[in-house]
Amino acid sequence: ACVSTDINENEKNNINIYPNPVSDIIYISGNYELLEIYNMLGEKIYSTNTIKKRVPVDKFNDGIYIVNITTKDNIVTKKITIEK
Repeated sequence: ACVSTDINENEKNNINIYPNPVSDIIYISGNYELLEIYNMLGEKIYSTNTIKKRVPVDKFNDGIYIVNITTKDNIVTKKITIEK
């Protein structure tokens, strides 16, 4: 019989970013090793390897951004919208 481990993998890598859309601060829940934010041109505009639960984004222009979060096991990619 096949046993699926998808649920366990998702629980291990449960990274959430909220609120979305955001105006001033994004909150990150879950454990990660590296957080990077890219604009839609692919330019890295923010990076930290310090675990932060709050990241200020109020200095970024309105628009859509890609957040790459590197965990111990994989990379989680999320899209956020900044609207002030």
